[in-house]
Amino acid sequence: MLRKWMLSLVILMGAFFVPASAPASSHLFDDITSYQIYYDPVTTKIEKDMKRYDLVILEPREVTKERVARIRRNGTLVLGYVNLMEADEWNVEVMKQLKPQDFFYENGQKVFFPEWDSYLMDLTSSHYQSVLKKDLKKQVIDKGFDGIFLDTVGDIDNEHAHRKSVLNAQRDAYLEFLQFLRDEYGQIPIIQNWGFDTLKAVSAPLVDGVMWEGFDYNAVARDSWSQERIAELTKLRKKYGVDVFTVSYESKNRSTNYAKRRGFIHTHEPDGYNKWTYVKKLSP
Repeated sequence: MLRKWMLSLVILMGAFFVPASAPASSHLFDDITSYQIYYDPVTTKIEKDMKRYDLVILEPREVTKERVARIRRNGTLVLGYVNLMEADEWNVEVMKQLKPQDFFYENGQKVFFPEWDSYLMDLTSSHYQSVLKKDLKKQVIDKGFDGIFLDTVGDIDNEHAHRKSVLNAQRDAYLEFLQFLRDEYGQIPIIQNWGFDTLKAVSAPLVDGVMWEGFDYNAVARDSWSQERIAELTKLRKKYGVDVFTVSYESKNRSTNYAKRRGFIHTHEPDGYNKWTYVKKLSP
């Protein structure tokens, strides 16, 4: 509990005393050993169980400001979800603010992801960035979250790698957005999801963590691409203090051990992020 209190103090001091141009942090999450991702409504029972975790990532629309405060008082770091590169159909509050120029187009058509019911967005749109900033402040900052989880950053690499000019433009826009967060909110903890090449190219100095979903032992242990990424992320962690958060869906024990041996912070989410996983009590 003392280490968690010290982490909160460091974050608070950083928000006031660290220059905006400084790198994000040095191993901000070193004392974090357990975390869980959860995007559904937080009940009283779930809230009480969260104190078993060092960190939780929540959908801010599913939790009140008062509940966030109680979770934090129990010693758990709380990060708020932000969908950076996509707009979800279900999120009417955001969708109704968007303009045609905010969407990314392929051959004159919006890019739609049926699996997620979401649209690919154009981060170079100043209007879209303004919508993001306004929504992030309302849902994450004003509700008292400790930090920010930027989802879908991986879209920058996945969707634009074949066009260098577009790729660079999206990365520059992402860098601009991150710099705004640092200018506005100081050393608030920020984790980006995927986007490993973008991390290496532009964002490592400005984020505190990166997430690798699908870090299943059978998928990464003998895969050459995965081994190269592990080596790169290890180097970025040493250089910038960017901690690596991994998520497995299969082979819980082997995946967890494999991640921890590499100094990664791991969670196992076999049922996705819409079901809270309770930690079993240890036998006396």
